[in-house]
Amino acid sequence: MYVFIILPLHHPHPWYSSSLSSCYLQEGTAFKSPSALMTAAMDCWHRTANLLLLTVWACVSVAPFPVPVIQSPVEATLGSSLTLRCNFQLPAGTLIFRVNWSHFSKLQNTSKPDCALSQISSSLVSDNQTKHEQDTKGRVRQVTGDTWSELTLTKVSLEDSGRYVCCVVVEAPFLKPYPGNGTNVIVVHPSPAGSGQPWWVWVVVGVGCALLHAGMVGLGIMCKRMRRRKMENVIYINTIQRSKAVPNLQIARCPGNHMKPACSSPPPPVPPRVSGRPHTSTITSSGKPPMWP
Repeated sequence: MYVFIILPLHHPHPWYSSSLSSCYLQEGTAFKSPSALMTAAMDCWHRTANLLLLTVWACVSVAPFPVPVIQSPVEATLGSSLTLRCNFQLPAGTLIFRVNWSHFSKLQNTSKPDCALSQISSSLVSDNQTKHEQDTKGRVRQVTGDTWSELTLTKVSLEDSGRYVCCVVVEAPFLKPYPGNGTNVIVVHPSPAGSGQPWWVWVVVGVGCALLHAGMVGLGIMCKRMRRRKMENVIYINTIQRSKAVPNLQIARCPGNHMKPACSSPPPPVPPRVSGRPHTSTITSSGKPPMWP
C-alpha cells in the first residue's frame, strides 16, 4: 500500500526548468520504523527549502536598486550657449536604458518630477556607445554616454530659465525610471561693456580720486592765505597814506604786530622856562620849534 502526500509548489522562476511538485512517502513493509518515515519527510522539506532559497536569490539579483543621478545649478547669459550635465550609475545587468531631459518652469511643481512630462530631448542607449541627438531646429543637442549625459542649448532666452531634470529610464531587463535632483538654470542679461575690468583698474581710479580731492583742498587753503595777506597789505598802505596827511608826524610800525595802528613819533622837547617870561610854545611855519637865544 502506498500513500501519496502532494505538496503544491509555485513555480519559482522561469529560469529554473525543474520544480518539485510532490513528495512520495511509502507506508507498509518498506518503512516499518518511525525514524525512516521521519527521514523521508525531512528530505522532502529540505528540497523544498532549497528551491525557495534559489527563488529568493533570483528575485534579489534582478531587483532594481536606486540609481544616483547628480546635477548642479548653472547660470547662463542671454544669447549664449548653455550646457547641462548629469552623472549616473546604472545597476548591474542593465541592457537598455534611456536618458530623458525635461524642462519645468518656475511655476511648475518639481518636487516629484514625472519623466514623461515636458520632455525636450531623449536618447536611447543599447550598445554601450555614445549617442548624439539633435532637434530639427538645431538649438537642442544631447550627448549620452554610459554614465553621463549632456544637454546643450544654443541662443539662450529668458524663457529657458527654470528647472531641468535628467531622468534615467532602465528598459531592460526591467523597467524603472530614476529622476535626478534637477538643475536650476538662471538666465541673466549680459553685463555692460567695461564692467569686466580687472580689480587693479578700480584701485588706480580710487587712488586718483583721493589725490584729486586732496589737491583741491590744498588749493583752497592756499587761496585763503593769499587773500588774507592781501587784506593786510591794504590796511598797511592806508595807514601810511593817512599818516602823510598829518604834518610833523613820523609814522613807525609798532614792533611785534603789523596789524596794529601806526605808532606816532615822540613829541618835540619843550624849551626850558626863562624867568620873568611867560612859557609859550610856538611852532613855526616850517614845523620846527623856534630857537631860543
